[in-house]
Amino acid sequence: MEECADTVVGDALLRGVSGGERKRVTIGEVLVGGQSLFLCDEISTGLDSAATFDIIKSCADTVVGDALLRGVSGGERKRVTIGEVLVGGQSLFLCDEISTGLDSAATFDIIKSLRTWCKTLGGSAVIALLQPTPEVVEMFDDILMVNEGHMMYHGPRTEILDYFEERGFTCPPRVDPADFLIEVTSGRGHRYANGGVPVKDLPVSSQDFNNLFYQSNIYRKTHEAISKGFNEHQFESPEDFKKAKSVANLARSKEKSEFGLAFWPSTMLLLNRQKLVSAIAMGKADGRGLIIGLVMGMIYYNVSSTYYLRMIFFSIALFQRQAWQQITISFQLRK
Repeated sequence: MEECADTVVGDALLRGVSGGERKRVTIGEVLVGGQSLFLCDEISTGLDSAATFDIIKSCADTVVGDALLRGVSGGERKRVTIGEVLVGGQSLFLCDEISTGLDSAATFDIIKSLRTWCKTLGGSAVIALLQPTPEVVEMFDDILMVNEGHMMYHGPRTEILDYFEERGFTCPPRVDPADFLIEVTSGRGHRYANGGVPVKDLPVSSQDFNNLFYQSNIYRKTHEAISKGFNEHQFESPEDFKKAKSVANLARSKEKSEFGLAFWPSTMLLLNRQKLVSAIAMGKADGRGLIIGLVMGMIYYNVSSTYYLRMIFFSIALFQRQAWQQITISFQLRK
């Protein structure tokens, strides 16, 4: 967890690019920048083939856009953000309410892609969702429920309804399981009582559910599995075991240094990034410089040479005020 504590995932952006330049960054540039930033040379070379799918090639030149320049939609923007981080070879992926502002179909598509990444590359994804649909819930292997700082449940998704049924709550056939679990653990689940447990003994507070979970077999099995770690016999095939070992080795390799790249590769990456930003803004900068030059030339046209100190002061003041506009942007990019 310490290795990924400083990782922040927001809108799909080429990190550090702002203003008018940011909105013209393409999807291909975002993915290439994310891969170069997070991966060392050895891992990057090995994943070149995985980062050049036909579906990526077909949309690599699509502009991400922003509020002023039309680009990809909100769901596509989040897909680009996820892809930017996934190409970095991370072993753990943390998401907080990535379904906000998306419809159920887009949310299902994103969760399905993350599940495919977990099963294919052996990574792990911890995702917090807001009111997930039953189809989305079925994509998860384990479910973790927390309320007021207390753990309500942590275990396999297929056993969660049976677990609460043993505690006196049954999910009706036409009720969304996610809504059922939220109502029960928030103390409003008496209407789901099945009569197997006396009403006075039904858990109500988060502390009650927490105590029941610590006494359950699911908690004991989960705790034992975490304590033992993984071995070859716990996986369905030897290939799954090799994937898990590769992820563990990747995490250990990052413990040697807090930086993903050495000094010179980082310097070259920064220079290439600035070259990209300069190329994007070159047309606008040339036009702005031409207009300023014409205006300045008109002001100084046929001016007496005795006023040269005044002209120098005016020019310095003009360029100084133009530089002030970049101070706020520069400090914002340093965060």
